[in-house]
Amino acid sequence: MTNFVQVKVTDGKLLQLEKIDANKFKITGDFFCHPPEAIDQLEHILAEPLNQTEKAEKLDAIFKNPETDIIGFAASDLLSLYNQLI
Repeated sequence: MTNFVQVKVTDGKLLQLEKIDANKFKITGDFFCHPPEAIDQLEHILAEPLNQTEKAEKLDAIFKNPETDIIGFAASDLLSLYNQLI
């Protein structure tokens, strides 16, 4: 089982996801995110024991938050990488 996956998002940036352990993920790549704490929130959601629908809804909520600006990938891109790791 791999602990690291990456994708070059169509019309976007490089997105990488690493599974550190069962309850910790690390998101990296050449995307833009403001505030940076939004990445911490996304990583926390990935580690939560949620079903796919709940996880997708929570990830989408971060991206739709008017105070959060993430450029270079979408919630669906992140969820796709997550599904490759689990």
